[in-house]
Amino acid sequence: YDITPEISAYASYTDIFNPQSEVDSTHARLPSAQGKSYEAGLKTEWLGKRLYATAALFKSEQFGLAEFEGTFPDGKSYYTGLDTFVQGYELEVAGRITDQWTVAGGWTGLEITDKDGADVRGYLPRQTLKLTTTYTIPELNDFKLGGAVRWQSGIYVQDIGLIPQPSYAVVDLLAGARIVDRLRATINLRNVGNEKYL
Repeated sequence: YDITPEISAYASYTDIFNPQSEVDSTHARLPSAQGKSYEAGLKTEWLGKRLYATAALFKSEQFGLAEFEGTFPDGKSYYTGLDTFVQGYELEVAGRITDQWTVAGGWTGLEITDKDGADVRGYLPRQTLKLTTTYTIPELNDFKLGGAVRWQSGIYVQDIGLIPQPSYAVVDLLAGARIVDRLRATINLRNVGNEKYL
């Protein structure tokens, strides 16, 4: 629904039906996970439609979702069905500040709990941040410089014991230029800080 020429509101509902291949402790295949998902938000346009920004709230319920429970003597895993409840929000921005400068970014925050309100699925980060930007200089053979930052909050995996992964950020850089018509050369540097993570 268009609230103003620059701001629109939306909402969605989805039924979830997800077949699963995991087995339980008796080697029986888990039934399909089922549930519902809801989302509502705002979409906006700024600077003559050169910059877009969105904000959204989401919520989902999934019943019988496969969750690791243990391992058989042969080392293969078995699972149990877990009811999970997710709620969170997401903020995004993307577009061109000028004809040469582009930006994009997003922040997500969420929580995942079981039916008793206990924190579950700890291997999924609860907060994530993504930022990217590029700047182009047309006069220098369309020379382009860019960078990106990806950050996530700490996670954990429950195996024989608790295995934590602290929060971390990864930085990527790029540079490129037009060599001749229809041919560009680009250099991408991933994880320039050599950040180590699981």
